[in-house]
Amino acid sequence: MTLDELESSWASVQPPASPDGISGRRAVGLPPDRPVYLAVDNRGRRHLIVQVPDTTAPVSQRETRSLEVTTARFHVGSNPEAVYVDLACTDSAQFATFSAVAQDLIRSLRHSPGPTRDSIINALARWRAFWSAKATGMSREDALAFSANSGFFAAGLVPSMPR
Repeated sequence: MTLDELESSWASVQPPASPDGISGRRAVGLPPDRPVYLAVDNRGRRHLIVQVPDTTAPVSQRETRSLEVTTARFHVGSNPEAVYVDLACTDSAQFATFSAVAQDLIRSLRHSPGPTRDSIINALARWRAFWSAKATGMSREDALAFSANSGFFAAGLVPSMPR
């Protein structure tokens, strides 16, 4: 998904009426066995919810500014209860960065045959510096540029630099 498609998807999701609710839509372009949802809670916070196998160890994330990561069992829409990793952006000033993280993770899940948990952990590791920095967030252009470059890092396609 492009950053524009992600922004459009999140903008089209109506916040739930219930205080503990979350509403969303499935991300496009992923295989049926890798469900990912773009969601919004009643406070307008954005979520990227990734279904993982029931036996998946919880994803733990060191506390970072504006990003919460939890692993829990819950229902998404009318689907049966399952285990999900929920990445939540708690600050609207960070939405551009969060969208770039989501794009990177969705790309990884689409191209990696490995465990879903590994794709999540690797994406979080690639973006850790941005979530722990004291900056106010990336601009949309910076997020787009970093997201494009992170594909090279993820694929191991970074050219070697002469010494």
